[in-house]
Order: sequence, then structure tokens, then C-alpha cells
Amino acid sequence: MVPTSPKILALSGGVGGAKLALGLAQVVPSDALTVVVNTGDDFEHLGLKVCPDLDTLMYTLSGLANQTLGWGQQDETWQFLDALKRLGGDTWFGLGDRDLATHVHRTALLAQGDSLSAVTARLMRSLGVLTQVVPMTDDSVATLIHCQNGETLSFQHYFVRDRCEPLIKGISFDELRNSTTIGADHGLAHRKTLQDDVRKILMPERGNDNEAAVAQNFVEFITPLRPKEAHISNIQVCRTRFELLLVRPVPDDNDRH
Repeated sequence: MVPTSPKILALSGGVGGAKLALGLAQVVPSDALTVVVNTGDDFEHLGLKVCPDLDTLMYTLSGLANQTLGWGQQDETWQFLDALKRLGGDTWFGLGDRDLATHVHRTALLAQGDSLSAVTARLMRSLGVLTQVVPMTDDSVATLIHCQNGETLSFQHYFVRDRCEPLIKGISFDELRNSTTIGADHGLAHRKTLQDDVRKILMPERGNDNEAAVAQNFVEFITPLRPKEAHISNIQVCRTRFELLLVRPVPDDNDRH
């Protein structure tokens, strides 16, 4: 039997997840690695669709990332923001000139009716990224920060503009109930509500929320996805915003030769 490469699914946030994905991409064949990226931090700014975590993955895997800042592109220039500041526009979110092109192009493609996954794949190919990188959902699932002063902020407004200073009363996810996982379009999960996926994985029914329970929920979640082809051979639940699932193909008798 010809040995097959392990199939790896990485669930990623931004900077930390991008470093994990880059390390995996250096040792795993591109057709064996899929990275599903958080879109809960996405928002509209200056009329543009901004996807911070997807862009961090794209710039990191393409070798364009700004290693000093940890976000954006290397050798970035800021003429757009300088001009916007002179006009009295909002400049609290750092949009470099090169980074701006990404947001403009993505927004235009989405306006044409393309899905976020299709747009992401197109952008990745344009920058030479071979690893399959997909958003966790094509739907909008915004992280909303509810402050004690009664104000509700998008995550970026809270984190970047207000520097995490407002006291938090709660956090919610806009449209989570109505969103769906990337599922059937990519062979990664069944089509169902993202809220169900989150609850199933991160809210154990075993009476505790420790790492063992969360890990077991991941096993139960991923196993039915490819029941005839794969089983879970290893799982590592990290203390950050991403988790790694390692799925090894199970040889079929017809593959023996």
C-alpha cells in the first residue's frame, strides 16, 4: 500500500493561528492541510469588508506578513491614511496602502455575489498560497461587546479603537443562530447552524468545561464527517483561540496493492 499523508485540519484565529498554520505548511503537503479561520472579528470599515484573521493567514502563508507589527504587510506605506486624516476621516484602524487593496478587491467580489469562501480562495491563489484556507462560515457572524455603560461595540471598535478600556457586561455573536458552517461546500462538516457547532464543541454536557471534555467533543464532532475514510488519531486542545485536529486516513482494502 502506498503510504498516505496525514490529513490535518487546523482551526485558526489570527496571529497565533497563522504561526501554527505556517509551521504546518512547512512540513505537510498542501493538499493535506486545511485551515478554517475565525470570521467573528470581521467588520465593515469605510464601506469595506475587512477580515483581519483571514488576511493575517494569507499574508503569513504568502510571506508578505509584517513580522514587526504582527499584522498587515511588510514594507507597508500609509499615504491613504495620511490623506484620510487630512480630510478628517476615521484613521483609528490601520489600513496600509497594500492592505487596502485586499479589502477593496474583496468587497468588490462580494458585491458581485461571490461567497466569502470563493473570494478567499481567489485571493489566496493570487498570492501563491497553496494551502486550503477557508472562513468558518460564509455568513456574517459579528462579535459584539456589550459594555457596562450601555454601549454595544464591534470587536474591532472595542479592541483597536478603544484599546479594551470599556468595562464589559457581556459578549454576543450577531446572526450566529442563522449562520451555517462552510460544511458541504468543502467536505469539512455537515450543513447546520454554526451556533449548534459551537455549543456542541465548547459547551460540554458532562458537567464541566475542562480540556478533556472539550477534546472529547471535538472527537465526536469530527468523526462523523468522514466515517469511512478517517478516524481521530490525535487531538491537541490549545489554550489559545485555535485548536488542532489530526485526522489520519484509514486504508481501504481496495487500496492494497
